Amino acid sequence: MIFSYLVHLGVNYWKKPNSDYFPIDSYFTELPTEDKAWRETTDFIAQNGFNMLLIDLGEGVQYESHPEIAVKGAWSKEKLKKELDRLRSIGLTPIPKLNFASIHNCWMGEYSNMVSTPIYYKVVEDLIAEAIELFDNPEYLHLGMDEEAYSPYTSFNCLQMQEKYGVTIARTNKLYWEDLDFMAKCCLKRGVRPWIWGDAGWFIADDMIKNLSRDVLVSNWYYQRWLNPQLLADYHRTAMDTFYMLAKNGFDQVPTGATYSTPSNIDDMMLCLKDKPNILGYMSAPWFRCREIDTLKHKSEAKIFNIAKTKYYGE
Repeated sequence: MIFSYLVHLGVNYWKKPNSDYFPIDSYFTELPTEDKAWRETTDFIAQNGFNMLLIDLGEGVQYESHPEIAVKGAWSKEKLKKELDRLRSIGLTPIPKLNFASIHNCWMGEYSNMVSTPIYYKVVEDLIAEAIELFDNPEYLHLGMDEEAYSPYTSFNCLQMQEKYGVTIARTNKLYWEDLDFMAKCCLKRGVRPWIWGDAGWFIADDMIKNLSRDVLVSNWYYQRWLNPQLLADYHRTAMDTFYMLAKNGFDQVPTGATYSTPSNIDDMMLCLKDKPNILGYMSAPWFRCREIDTLKHKSEAKIFNIAKTKYYGE
């Protein structure tokens, strides 16, 4: 069974360079990931019940196919491969993640303004192929694709918006499914199963049921409390209902939670979903960076997850 932890090598998913549109985060021209903190964090994760590490690559790798994407301090392919070998040696299966959502692809640089164009498709396929090669043909590759234009948050979250250009690039409706299908096929033809976030099911469940291939692994996410849902806002209930919708409609799932804001979240999730069909495992996604100031937060997250995992699934 999958017990996965999400870590970030690259971090430029929320804000473009020289943009004030999303002031609560920063665009990093130099990789903030600290090697010592990365190692200490991943060692602790391996010691606390996890068997898989989902690695957000972003701008944190010196891609051979598109070196222009890397920021200063990005890891070389040789350094990444050496680290992947170390992770495997301590019991963690590393899985690549490349978020191609139109509001989380700031890491792609100039290509983030070319969504759904032939140039963009070529870059996407190049990066998927290179990630698969770097990770020695992993079982999965996570494509992101969360919080797209179907979401009511788009008017606030659409980080493609550049006030000085007055344009917004975001996928809607048919284009979203066509792009996702292209990405999924880039993975499948190389023998790798595509993996995505599942929040499309919050807003366009019928379209998701109709358009999303069951070859795609889905991680719906929810980070709040589960019990007494009648006391929660509609959005919370919709997010929780999506787990059951996915189960009912034959999707394989890795439900995703985190405990940084609600300590009971993972325990509640496992309690409510452990007997549902097609649950391949669980993931913790705390959204902390790998810096010394974040290490204790990572350790707390991993420890609480391990307590719940041991309670419901044993050692």
